[in-house]
Amino acid sequence: GRLPSEALGLELCVREGVLRFFDPVAGEFLRNLDESERERVAADRRAEAERRRADDAERRIAELEAELRGRGG
Repeated sequence: GRLPSEALGLELCVREGVLRFFDPVAGEFLRNLDESERERVAADRRAEAERRRADDAERRIAELEAELRGRGG
């Protein structure tokens, strides 16, 4: 069973022994603090990996350009 809250537009229910909010419009449970933190950490790691790839690509381009200049090209 779910307990609807008209004020919040959500439903309160027990899921795996824990009280959770459910969004009936989206059809999904709202993330709790732990889930939100895990998602934030994962997003930070993805962003850092992308920054490293971009830095590596820029460094490699600069190396290749220097090599071409050194060859007189």
